[in-house]
Amino acid sequence: MSGSLTARERLLNHPRWLPFFERGVDLEAFSLAELRDADAFYAWVEETGRTDPGVEDILAMDRERVSANRLRRQRKVLERLIGAHPVLERLEEAIRRKDRACDAARRSGRPGKERPGRSVSVPPEDLPPAWRKILDGLALGESVVDMAPPAPSIVKRMDQKLRQLIWSARKAGLPDELSVATARAYYTDLQARGLRPATLRASFEELCRFARHAAMSPDLIEALQRTYNTLGKDERLTPALKHGKVHAIGTTVDVIVKAEALLREAQATQPRRSRRTLENAAAALALFALAPVRLADTALHFGRQLRWDAEGWSLSMHLSKGKNAYGLRFDRRVDPYIDTLILRGADPAWLDDLRDDCLARQRALFLTPAGTPAGPGYVSDLWRRHLGTGEHIARTLIHAQVPTRTAMLMTGQRSERTAKAYQGEEFARQALETAQSAMEAELNELRLDQDEDDDPFA
Repeated sequence: MSGSLTARERLLNHPRWLPFFERGVDLEAFSLAELRDADAFYAWVEETGRTDPGVEDILAMDRERVSANRLRRQRKVLERLIGAHPVLERLEEAIRRKDRACDAARRSGRPGKERPGRSVSVPPEDLPPAWRKILDGLALGESVVDMAPPAPSIVKRMDQKLRQLIWSARKAGLPDELSVATARAYYTDLQARGLRPATLRASFEELCRFARHAAMSPDLIEALQRTYNTLGKDERLTPALKHGKVHAIGTTVDVIVKAEALLREAQATQPRRSRRTLENAAAALALFALAPVRLADTALHFGRQLRWDAEGWSLSMHLSKGKNAYGLRFDRRVDPYIDTLILRGADPAWLDDLRDDCLARQRALFLTPAGTPAGPGYVSDLWRRHLGTGEHIARTLIHAQVPTRTAMLMTGQRSERTAKAYQGEEFARQALETAQSAMEAELNELRLDQDEDDDPFA
């Protein structure tokens, strides 16, 4: 009697699951949700007859969904069910394409829809095979010339610029190659789009970089370098947009004041989801105003980068760019922001126990209102929502307030040129303490100390 069967039994009773039973696959190890994701995939295969689906087939299957979340779940469960199989690579590529479409839609402000008339690059698979091989090797840390491979983020940017170059070359009726002619066509298109000199310079920087890694002709590399140098001069003569944004925001202390206001607003907010979001925003502003690291380094975890002891919270990590060691001890006035993210609405009496649990589980600092770890761009999104620009501006704010050498220590920035300006870890420690002390003094002047009446958990 089918009516007495559980949902799990009804699903596994379908003939499509018989081969798995015959192979002795331990289906009990899978949750019902996982089995449903796999069943949906196999049901689609049966209905369409696509027993060896390609990337386009998979995208067509998932076209009703904007995000690639279901595809990710299906890939994960299929990998456990069938092991290594070509369809997993196709699922991975389909996921990448949907992610790119989502990113483009998010930037355009129209979820799920591409911005019309804004396609300025070719798909990754349209790059010349030789280029694709070089880029894939660089992404794995392998170089075909006697040069250190760039960081993965640089390889990604290089890939993007090369696809834009090919798009411009085809638009101008030129072959798929990197040459003076195609570079000129690319430059013309960049100018026509009204991009600032900084963007033009960065684009040609990646063309120069790739030409060297691909061992292209010295004459071509020299021509690209000349253009890059000229664009660099133009950039230096053009006021940066970020300076206007810094003026609008104010100082690091102004960001802290905004964070405090958001924390108070969260306390007065009733809808749980809205309250969690405001708490996250308050912490994102407070923490990264004081620790202005790059966005890639904002995905903090308790017990990993965030440490707790009798003196309060400290931050310790190796930065994504350069892998340099970075660390600081937060002012105790930061505690309420982190405590709020630990409690997530729980009684403050449980703070010590919940803090220990977060540290033991190495829980992500920022959770969405649904309780899942926030995505990689979450912190910058919160800065943009409440300050009008992304978290990257925090580094510029610091540079506007303290000497360059100290600012570089606080932001984790380092280069050979500036490294000569300071020697030894002792100087670095003293400079960082000096900068933090100056900021704490300004906070005290604004009377931001927590009084008993101001305790957010009272």
